Amino acid sequence: MASRCERCAGLSMKVLVDLAEEEFGGHHFPSHAFYSHHQSFHDLEEAANNGCEFCQFVIDLFKGTPGGFPTRIYPKWLTADGTHGNIKSAYTVAKAMKKSDVKIALGCNSRAGISTRVPLWTVGAFDVLMIQVGPEYEMDIGDNDEYEITTLREICLTITTPPGEPVSIGRYRIGRSQLDPDLGSQANYDVAKSWLRECKASHPQCRPRLTSQLPTRVIDVGTAGDLEVRVIQPSGVYSPYATLSHCWGGPIQTVLTTSSLPSFTTGLPVSTLPANFQDAIAITRQLGLQYLWIDSLCILQDSKEDWEIESKNMGGIYLNSEINISAMSSKGSTSGILRHNPPPRLDPKPAYIQINPNDPDGPSVRLERQLDLEEDLGRLDRYSPLSQRSWTLQESLLARRHICYGEEQIFWRCPEGFKSADGLLQETKLEYQAPTKMYPQLLWAVREDLFFYNLTQAQKRPIFDEYYALIETYSERQLTFASDKLPALSGLARRLHYHLEGFYLAGLWSEDLHRGLLWKVHVGNLVRAEPYRAPSWSWAVTDQVVLYNGPKLLARSGVELRLLEVDITPRNENNRFGEIAEARIVVRGLTMPLVRSAQVVEALVGGSLCGRGEWDCQEGATTMPWEAGKAMGVVPVDGDGGQYLFSFLNMQHTVDGLTGVGLRPSKLDYEVRSEGDYVVLLVQLDERARGVCLVLKPVAGSDGSFERVGLLTVEAGDGMDWLSWKEQTMKLV
Repeated sequence: MASRCERCAGLSMKVLVDLAEEEFGGHHFPSHAFYSHHQSFHDLEEAANNGCEFCQFVIDLFKGTPGGFPTRIYPKWLTADGTHGNIKSAYTVAKAMKKSDVKIALGCNSRAGISTRVPLWTVGAFDVLMIQVGPEYEMDIGDNDEYEITTLREICLTITTPPGEPVSIGRYRIGRSQLDPDLGSQANYDVAKSWLRECKASHPQCRPRLTSQLPTRVIDVGTAGDLEVRVIQPSGVYSPYATLSHCWGGPIQTVLTTSSLPSFTTGLPVSTLPANFQDAIAITRQLGLQYLWIDSLCILQDSKEDWEIESKNMGGIYLNSEINISAMSSKGSTSGILRHNPPPRLDPKPAYIQINPNDPDGPSVRLERQLDLEEDLGRLDRYSPLSQRSWTLQESLLARRHICYGEEQIFWRCPEGFKSADGLLQETKLEYQAPTKMYPQLLWAVREDLFFYNLTQAQKRPIFDEYYALIETYSERQLTFASDKLPALSGLARRLHYHLEGFYLAGLWSEDLHRGLLWKVHVGNLVRAEPYRAPSWSWAVTDQVVLYNGPKLLARSGVELRLLEVDITPRNENNRFGEIAEARIVVRGLTMPLVRSAQVVEALVGGSLCGRGEWDCQEGATTMPWEAGKAMGVVPVDGDGGQYLFSFLNMQHTVDGLTGVGLRPSKLDYEVRSEGDYVVLLVQLDERARGVCLVLKPVAGSDGSFERVGLLTVEAGDGMDWLSWKEQTMKLV
């Protein structure tokens, strides 16, 4: 090892691990258990000038780091010479600090950029080395009580080891494996094969009970070196196969059609296929599998009938696959999966630190500047191109095993856990919420054959809860064709229906209809998809993000909404989980007339507020912010024809007399009202005995049907009780 000063010669991973066991801050620098490298930044620089290559490495790190993070409290900036100006580097700041001792400590898994304290018992690997100069912040007080605070954050370095040569100290792994930037290298293929081999051999819950029957059509990938593949149409053949999850990214030139089917079954030149498909074929061959399923090459793209049949089967296709190839970072079919992305060169060149103290010729680990945003599976699951597409959500949930291809490395995910090519124990990444953690009961239901189970309501409850959370996630994703809103989830819905029973109601479930009705759009006015795609009471009616964040409902109250009839007309009678042509339900429940008013009230004077809610859309043309234009408060009013509810906008407080603080008191004018008739329909009581309701409006020109236009929570009390509500049978469309 190159020349080092006395302090650097005593620095080792063993010393740093011992200090971490004394005090560990995770992503925070420890307060006392650190390696005291130099007493001052001046001493560090002097050691570098005297030939210590590691001290020079640290100096170069600070010179190349944007500096200081100064916080301006009064109009004065702290700079190296005390003048006004911009700080150019951390080196400049460090030299100017009054206390500038240099300290070194270990961290872990900080690639997500989240500052949090990680308990030591959760640490599987120390893969970050932190260098800090001086205190976390330094205050400078000048004339006229002007002061400013300068913070100098620690510099983080990534610790890596050669591939296949893991280093451990005690129970801790030290560093990450260095990555091969060529995702199509034999080294990366070997890693993927080892993951699959391990999963098949030792993960009971990942194995299908029987060898799966091949789908209607699959691609026979042949062997390595073959220039052609074939689309085959097996019947009753049982064999393992791979599936591909990918983004189309626009029209694909080579697809299966009625006219191309004969030639595709004879031979399909691999060179004519998009890059994603060529790479998926290469991966399938390397994994030792014979067959591959790709949607655009296995479904007739010019046959609506074939598409309806195969989309109905898609849930089973992914569920029964041996492995799913997830092209996470590929924006389109021509992007390719097997990238070759050499990491950016970061100055200074990497340095090395020995494992054991005073052992310059012993094993060492490599240190290099850490990237600001490093790729990990959690970020890919949330932000990758594949994770923005609606169809791929059910694919990611139904398939048991996934080999995930990012920009920089490959990842593995299965019900038993997840891995990365850099070898980190992914379970220590507390910020990564794998699907198995987010939807454990739902996945248990869709992946297991529970035909002989009779689930109780208590067992169904968490499945419903996770389903609504899934719908929120699903609503954030995009579709190329708006009509695919329900079909893109139909495979998962079909599997769930085996266990939830009852009726599937355009994305809702009759067994939990009360909760299913209570969604709302996250931002803005509700925009219904055109042409018709779903009824007004289903979340599938819109392409906006929807939320299920309402109050917790009682299981039974005696006044809840009752479902009497269901009439769902699918566009394809053989697939009731796909597109629908028409949907209506007939329900019976307690109702109350409502009069809508656009009056804006900040502080209500007089009247007895009994409810708050939100319209789906603002009324007419308005310059009000959408939040205020949709906000609803209601009061009960005794009219000549009986009691009704009167609504107004932007209500924030009620006051007695004229004592609103900072708000303009307002008194309602019950003669100022909007046109149209509205009805409030009680769905169920919540835990506080408040009525959670739909606001409905008659459909013009219909046979007495109603459509949803809002949500409302009503509280019985002064001036309003449930006895004044009228039971009524209503048809909702």
